[in-house]
Order: sequence, then C-alpha cells, then structure tokens
Amino acid sequence: MGIIDRIAGTLDELAGDGDAGAREEIALAAGLIDRGDLADAEARLRAVATRFPKLGPAFFHLGRARALRGDLEDAVTAFGKAVDLDRDVPEAWAALGDALARLGRTEPARDALRHTLALATSAELRGRAHATLGRVHAEAGQLAKAVRDLRKALELLGDDAEVSLAYGRALARLGEPEADEWLTRSARRPEAPPSLFAEAAAATSDASLAEALLREGLARAPGDGILQAALARHLAHAGRAEEALTLALTSVGA
Repeated sequence: MGIIDRIAGTLDELAGDGDAGAREEIALAAGLIDRGDLADAEARLRAVATRFPKLGPAFFHLGRARALRGDLEDAVTAFGKAVDLDRDVPEAWAALGDALARLGRTEPARDALRHTLALATSAELRGRAHATLGRVHAEAGQLAKAVRDLRKALELLGDDAEVSLAYGRALARLGEPEADEWLTRSARRPEAPPSLFAEAAAATSDASLAEALLREGLARAPGDGILQAALARHLAHAGRAEEALTLALTSVGA
C-alpha cells in the first residue's frame, strides 16, 4: 500500500465521510508539492493541520513541503508530529530520518531510520533507508557500518548513482582496493563532474592506472584545474619533473 492509500485510509478512519474535504485537500496539496508549488501546498496543509490536529498525513506532507524548500528544522517538527500520530507509517519515519541526517543529528536519525526498516516492506523504501543510514555512519566516521548499509542499499536499489558514489567514497576511506572501481564507474557517468576522476585515481595503488584515469578525465574536461593539479602532482612524484612543471604552468594559464 502506497503513502497516498495510507493517507486515504487514515482519513476515513479518523475523520469519516463528513471530513472528505480534508482528504481531498491533502491529496491536492501532495500534487502541488510534486509540481513544485511549495508555498501553496504548505498554506493548504497548515490550514488542514490546524483544523484536524490529529491527522498525521497532513503533517507528513507539510514536512515534505518544508524539507523541499530547505526548512529542515520545521520539517523535523512536522514529521515528528506525523510519526507521533501514525507510528506505523514507514514513509514518515524515513522522511524524518532523512531530515535529521541532513541536520547532522546522528542518533535521532539512526533511530528514525531503524523504525523505517522495522516497518517498511518495499525494496525502494528499505533501500533509501539503508542509503541514508550509510551516509549517517560515514559522517560519524563509522566506515565499516557505512559500507555495510550502502551495500544493502545497492542490493535493493540497483545502479543508483548517488549511492554508488557514496559507497565508493566509503570504500576509499577504508582503503579497500575495489574503491577505485566504484569511483571510476561514478566518474564515467555522463552527468558526473570530471573531477571525480581525481578521486578514483587517488584511490588506486596502481600508478599507471592513476595516470590513465587522470588523463581520461582531462580528455573529457581539458581545462579542469583539479585534474590538472592532480596529474601534475602525480607526474612530480613519479620523477617526471619537466612534464609536471609544464602541466602546472598550463593549469595557471602561464
């Protein structure tokens, strides 16, 4: 059952047919959020939440609107109210965990995400919860836990660009040899910044592979200063001082 179906069911149980307008207003506001009309959606949801203060879905979507416009503190307040009212809705716990993670509140975020995993049945929602947990662990320096949760996220979500990059970075921080493979895969995505090739090169102990990766990045973006500087350092460490100096001078426009 999706979140909209849950909302409809909750409204029917708590409000009855006489409050069908509240259900319609929440569904309309959810559509406005999806279209990016956050101000109108938030105004409508505040009105519903004021009239029906025990209606969890109103607070859930109010939190969504606030999170999307970057007001994470107020989003956490709304999501917190949503889970207090409807404690068995994993989508609300997931949204709360994500907002807390973005605020750097490690332990509350973990708690919310564990609630998500205890309740969620869909692979998508479970994967997102594991991905956020992985990010929380990584930011706390718990890299083995980060790798574990990010790996679970990839198993559930498949080839997700953001999760793959986070996984590669966590592996690199642990010094795992497969980090360069994951970072290279991320760097080669069409939408990725070419500077990711510098991260992939830094993660490998193979000097020739590192140089190849840096040159591959520069072939995509010849003027990228990060890649030029990384290749100049690489050449200098390899004893190729003249090549390094030429590249360094090129990178500063000399």
